[in-house]
Amino acid sequence: MAVYFIITIISMIMAKCAINIRHLPKLHTTYKIFCIASFLPFFIISAIRYNVGTDYWFIYEKYFYYINEGTDKFTEEGFNILNRIAYFVYADPAVMFAIVSLIIYVFVFLAIYDQSNHICFSILIFFISAIFFNSMNQIRQAIAMSIFLYASKYIYQRRKLPYFLWIAFALTMHTSALFYIPVYFMYGFKAKLKYHLYAFFGCLLGFPILKKIIILVISNSKYSWYIGSIFDENNFYLLGFLFAVGTLVLCYFYYYYGHRENDLRYNLMLNMKFIGLIALLFSSVIPQSDRVYYCFNFVEILIIPEVILSEKKPTRRIVLYMIIVSVYLIKLFYDVYVNGWYYVVPYQTLFSR
Repeated sequence: MAVYFIITIISMIMAKCAINIRHLPKLHTTYKIFCIASFLPFFIISAIRYNVGTDYWFIYEKYFYYINEGTDKFTEEGFNILNRIAYFVYADPAVMFAIVSLIIYVFVFLAIYDQSNHICFSILIFFISAIFFNSMNQIRQAIAMSIFLYASKYIYQRRKLPYFLWIAFALTMHTSALFYIPVYFMYGFKAKLKYHLYAFFGCLLGFPILKKIIILVISNSKYSWYIGSIFDENNFYLLGFLFAVGTLVLCYFYYYYGHRENDLRYNLMLNMKFIGLIALLFSSVIPQSDRVYYCFNFVEILIIPEVILSEKKPTRRIVLYMIIVSVYLIKLFYDVYVNGWYYVVPYQTLFSR
């Protein structure tokens, strides 16, 4: 686990150096160098990993050969093409993992530098929220989510064409990018607490009926094979659900206390976190519904730093920093060491093969 903390610290130091000179035109080249230097630790650790991540061997290493032998392939043709390109470069799945790592973290860091008002803390949240670990597991979805995070700036600029072109590209990597199509049209809707409460308790009361409707829809789609498969199990994680509720409540508190009601960007991210929470609610009966949660909760990288910035009193802000980091770290360690998730420890490199 130490290696992950080291790369996070290095990345944050490089990012801080970049921030300190970003407004100095004469040091623009140096600024770019520091930006790249903050991206490299995460990229390198992910690119040279070996058998790290639950899907490393079980899915992606095997499918690397299946795709290029014509035995089997993914439904998303863009990812199949990416595999073929990697195979053309060198017939080793390590090349594919390196290319994927490059794509994911380039988009994540571009989004952070473009959109975060607290770059260093966004990098920290990227790690301690386990989003980084997830990106080494659900790699196709991670590509789609990172592309969305980068493209979300076009939502705020109200530029449909570039946004939907990027989402179309994300769709070639993972079908979950479909969820990002309506997100563009969610911009401008206020995150009204009373409506969220109505929706939440409405889902609780209508759970039996909604469950049947959703399963019926899935049964008549290309994902029908999930029903009754090994993936069709109770994935409800009480601690994860309570954690999601807690972060949403925190975001809501600073929505009002920090006077963010007219901040349309904050509103959109808050609405997305709420939709993610509803997806978690159904994770006990709907196969892979936690994947929907990950789609919508990816904005955590950007919204949690906004929460920090909403606290104007220095002493309270320090306390808030400590609480957020402590709680995130406790959950991270619990999930990695107690639940045995992510399969990221011990860390191994290609050189250990």
